[in-house]
Amino acid sequence: MKLSEAERRKTDRTARLLKVEHLLYQNPRGLKIEDISSRCEVSKRTTYRDLAALETELGVPIWEESTKRGITEGYLLPPHPLYPA
Repeated sequence: MKLSEAERRKTDRTARLLKVEHLLYQNPRGLKIEDISSRCEVSKRTTYRDLAALETELGVPIWEESTKRGITEGYLLPPHPLYPA
């Protein structure tokens, strides 16, 4: 099954948001914007948009300290199914 360009972009974004969420969860002291961008191979601008999407669209509580971002202590990652529903 071949995905359309719009479907591929949506899939890429979803995978990237999950990656950012896991990176922040695994680094309780937070990560610099540059580090998140580098690990996800995107621009800093995209990283800022992804962090905003995690907060507003998915309800992930993100703290900010200078150029570092992290997930608020006590937040638990929701389970993500490994197969389509």
